[in-house]
Amino acid sequence: MSEVQKLYKYVSLATKEHRARICRLIVRGEIFYAHPNLLNDPVDSEFAVTFDEASRTKNLRAKKHELVRFVKAWFKDEEKNSLCVLSLSEKNDNALMWSHYGDCHKGICLELTVPLDNGLHQVQYSKERPLVYFNDFDEATRDPDRFNRSIIRALMTKSDDWAYEAEWRCIEIGGSGIRQLAG
Repeated sequence: MSEVQKLYKYVSLATKEHRARICRLIVRGEIFYAHPNLLNDPVDSEFAVTFDEASRTKNLRAKKHELVRFVKAWFKDEEKNSLCVLSLSEKNDNALMWSHYGDCHKGICLELTVPLDNGLHQVQYSKERPLVYFNDFDEATRDPDRFNRSIIRALMTKSDDWAYEAEWRCIEIGGSGIRQLAG
């Protein structure tokens, strides 16, 4: 039996879709995983791009800011990557969380039991953005292990301004949508 973590999901009751998702979770144990571009914070999963090694293996004719924009667009593009995230919190009683995610205190907060081996990671809060390597966005020059670690790190690092959320995330590949919440 794997270890579990009790975590909380603030949800809105405002729309028929929200209410259907809650029913699906309660009745079938299924929950919605979002693509990173659907997260409410526009700078969530922000990262810095490093060009270390790139000058040795590529002819970088484009300006670096254009290349950075290309990499960040790839990360946010659901057609180009199939990452998805489930965001949860250690806290069930935070007023800001109720405002941001609980429909201005009109929603509900669900307690969930999530296995630690369910792709669950504790979010790290930092002033520094995690690095991703430009070379890793080209399959021909990609270091697969480094690429996977840097993408996970990008999804698991948020500005320390958000530390009050005490967030945990499950990360999966396969695009946004409904997933079984094991537990």
